[in-house]
Amino acid sequence: MRFGVSSYAYRYSAARILASQGPAAAAQHVLGRSAAAGAEVVQFCDNVPLVDLSAEELDLLRCEAARLGLALDVGTRGIALPGLRTYLALAEELGSRALRLVPDTSDVAAIERSLRALLPDLARARIPLAIENHADLLAPALAALLADLGGREAYLGICLDTANSLGLLERPLETAVALAPLAVQAHIKDYAVERAAIGYRITGRSLGQGWLDLEGLARILRPLLADLDLYVEQWLDPADDLERTLAIEETWVADSLAALRRWAMAALPGEA
Repeated sequence: MRFGVSSYAYRYSAARILASQGPAAAAQHVLGRSAAAGAEVVQFCDNVPLVDLSAEELDLLRCEAARLGLALDVGTRGIALPGLRTYLALAEELGSRALRLVPDTSDVAAIERSLRALLPDLARARIPLAIENHADLLAPALAALLADLGGREAYLGICLDTANSLGLLERPLETAVALAPLAVQAHIKDYAVERAAIGYRITGRSLGQGWLDLEGLARILRPLLADLDLYVEQWLDPADDLERTLAIEETWVADSLAALRRWAMAALPGEA
């Protein structure tokens, strides 16, 4: 088990630096802030595209990660095969334990074609593809698709996100039950449902401060926790000004990572 930070936890600060200084500076920022928050591994998702770094910039990132004692993990979005193969090579180069993927489509047939074509590459690299549940497919459908393609034996797994499937009106623990057997990593993300002017809205909370049933999640994931990479991710609504937003973002990451560590250690088999 490793405790980490997804680059989407730094959604606002990474976006500001990406726009003004480029992807290498944004990656270094996420790396440094994650280390300061106490992370062991950093997952660079599609908001900080490592594929846009030069070979020299990647080497500098790898050296800085080693200096900080951080492991690197790679993520991408989209099912186009050239992009998947490029990112798989990058995952190999950086020593990533998995390649996280958001398919970004609800076209099951297209996902299946792409994954089936990628299977030999995954087997050669011996790196699992960790497909993240998004507001595209219901969890049982995603689990069935991966099982039909060979599941874990075919290097196909799940990046379990505890809030994303709310976009399909699927309860977080329903998602977890369906996908946990295939999980190789998880985004532990808290949320709340608030009244809106008409109806309701779903928004984010610092971990432990929202509606996520952490006790129920612990019961589902307990047998698997020792082998999972657990990442802080968050939905943070922007404040009235950017500087205030960045300050809240920083606080939420540190607080959520500390809460994640407490929760996971208590949930391990044989613990409290």
